[in-house]
Formats: sequence, structure tokens, C-alpha cells
Amino acid sequence: HLIAQMVDLFEMIDINGKSSLSWEEFTAFLVDQGMAQDVPREFNTIRFTHSNVRDDIVHQSYCEKAIYFKQYDKIAYVEQGSRSLKICNPDMTPFTELSDFT
Repeated sequence: HLIAQMVDLFEMIDINGKSSLSWEEFTAFLVDQGMAQDVPREFNTIRFTHSNVRDDIVHQSYCEKAIYFKQYDKIAYVEQGSRSLKICNPDMTPFTELSDFT
């Protein structure tokens, strides 16, 4: 059981997936987790992997906020200065736009 936990921890820290840890990766993980000061916490690291999905939508400005709604499998985002909420599918194809709400 301990070995499995150590393997999971190693995979969490090995953010570049090279199956080896640099000192920088290890210390960055400790700092990110607040463990540099011996503060125990849950490991809440999100692991990102490469994706072929591209956002080819023409935006009026940069996106201020984007949220993924898992229960609906949709991404909602707001562009800077916009008064509309745009919703798209996870493959970034537009789904709908809600506008003129206050």
C-alpha cells in the first residue's frame, strides 16, 4: 500500500512525464502544496496532459474567466468588456450565447 502511494506521489510530482524528478520539480511541488514549512495537506494537484483541442473561435478580447461545468459537459466563458456569456462544447465548438443580462 505504501509503495502504491509513493508511486502515485511520484507521478503527481513528475509534471513533465519524463519518469524522473529534478530538484526543481520536487521543491516546486513542496512549495505548491505548502509543505515547505512542514504543513501537512491533501495533495490537490491537477495533472494536465497535452490535448489536440484548439480554440479557433474569434474572440473580441481576451477571456476574463472560463469555467468547465462537468455535469453539463460545457465550457462557459466571458470576454473582457463583454456583456454576454458564451458557452461551448469541450471541443471548443460554439453551443450558445447568453447576452444582454444584468
